[in-house]
Amino acid sequence: MKLGVEVEDVDFDAEVAQIRLRGKNYVENEHVKLGSYHTLELEPHRDFTLSKDEWDTYAIDRVKQV
Repeated sequence: MKLGVEVEDVDFDAEVAQIRLRGKNYVENEHVKLGSYHTLELEPHRDFTLSKDEWDTYAIDRVKQV
């Protein structure tokens, strides 16, 4: 399943190398209503897509470090 979530909060757990994102769904689909809140966990070797309206130099440099 794919969700479009506008991130409102980010938490990093160094022990398990996991990033937890919380925010509202902005793309409605048959399983998830528009505007509902979700928590997503990003882990190594799991695909995800990151998008941002405007990328400043600092953000681009941070992404390139990975």
